[in-house]
Amino acid sequence: MIEKLKSLTSKFRYDDSEMPFLEHLEEFRKTVIRSAIAIIIGMGACAYFVPWLTDVLREPAQQYIDSGQIVLQHPEVTSGFKMWVTIALWGGILVSMPALTIIIGSFIMPGIKDTERKIVRRVSGFAGVLFIVGVLLGYKVTLPLAMKIMWGFTDRLGGEAIWNYQKFIGFTLQVLLGFGVAFQLPIVIILLGKLGVLNAQQLKEKRRHVIVALFILAMLLTPPDITTQILMAVPLILLYEFCIWFLHFSQGREKAGTADETPEDPAPEDSEETEPETMNKTNEE
Repeated sequence: MIEKLKSLTSKFRYDDSEMPFLEHLEEFRKTVIRSAIAIIIGMGACAYFVPWLTDVLREPAQQYIDSGQIVLQHPEVTSGFKMWVTIALWGGILVSMPALTIIIGSFIMPGIKDTERKIVRRVSGFAGVLFIVGVLLGYKVTLPLAMKIMWGFTDRLGGEAIWNYQKFIGFTLQVLLGFGVAFQLPIVIILLGKLGVLNAQQLKEKRRHVIVALFILAMLLTPPDITTQILMAVPLILLYEFCIWFLHFSQGREKAGTADETPEDPAPEDSEETEPETMNKTNEE
């Protein structure tokens, strides 16, 4: 079993002379423990702000709640506690994200090459920005539109809209975190492109398959309604097209740079010198 695991780590320069396999496992265990401690600390920091965070998460449906069109209730004795823990947990993960990046990076970085390390650092700097953009898109556009559509169906069918408060918060968190995670797709594609695993032509050839895969990804990351799935899939398709454009120009520039740097083959001076000598010899004969 250990030999199989070693073979899988060949791409990451696994070397027993640098660190034995069991020491790798020990470092991985320490990384998991440190990450868990960082999340717990972040969770404790966010626990005090859970009421405020709840108001923020409830905002996309607040107009329907204030007008009495939607009623949020706790159907179970423990639902309030569960909701509090859920919000504190996800808030703690987001707050501890910088620390998690440093902890996980300290475990991964020693196993990759210097050139790859530079690429990872450059590209990963945009990961946080894209995550925030995805969350804002989900909060400002997707959730209000989804609430409007869902309430429209309820209003047409009649009856009172009594929603489970815990499930409503879970729905909101799933949409926001799903958008944040999905917007990491350009980071993955560009990183693989910079490492030479993918190129723009391959992305163009697989465009149809990727579009289907993006709709499946949107289905997995969002609640089971077609509205949020479409609202996630469309931006992802646009980001995929941006990745094709970006890799096309960046890899084209890299090829042009390497072509300019390659020295031209020197002219064979020896052959020119030997030709007159041979002709002189023939004339003397």
